[in-house]
Amino acid sequence: MMAAPGPIRPHRDGCRLDVRVTSRANHSRIGAVRDGVLQIHVNAPPADGAANAELLSLLASTLRIGRARLAIVGGEHGRRKVVAIEGLAPRDAERALVRPAG
Repeated sequence: MMAAPGPIRPHRDGCRLDVRVTSRANHSRIGAVRDGVLQIHVNAPPADGAANAELLSLLASTLRIGRARLAIVGGEHGRRKVVAIEGLAPRDAERALVRPAG
């Protein structure tokens, strides 16, 4: 039985990250990988782009990169999103974002 692919994949200018965002969480945090998607919880509501802004800020802080190097390139108005991470190798993103299972 094959494991589900991870949430991070290479791209010509860095990597792409598949996420599922839960808004209005008690606090913002990076969750676990489930079905090949990284679960992310943000405190902000989904209105007026607040949850998207908090998502990018949380990722920038966790990855220790400037927010300008991140962009939502898919699913801007839904829970499932694709985030472009410019200039960061997939293995470096995985090291910062994905906790080992168990």
